[in-house]
Amino acid sequence: MQENSEAIVSLMGDPSNTKELPAFQLMRIKREVMGKLYEVSDLAEVRRQRQEVEDMKRTLAMLQSNK
Repeated sequence: MQENSEAIVSLMGDPSNTKELPAFQLMRIKREVMGKLYEVSDLAEVRRQRQEVEDMKRTLAMLQSNK
C-alpha cells in the first residue's frame, strides 16, 4: 500500500513546479495507472495463452503416442 501511494505521489510530481490544475494532474495519474493495469492484464493473458498452447501440445503428443 505504501509503495502504491509513493508511486502515485511520484507521478504527480512536485506541485510547486507544475502549472497544471489538480484535475489535470489527477487525469494524468489515472491514465498512468490504467496503462499499468492494462499492461499487467495483457501480460497475464499472454502467459495464460502460452500455458494453454503447451497443454494442447502435450495432449496432442499423448493422443499421437496412443495410436
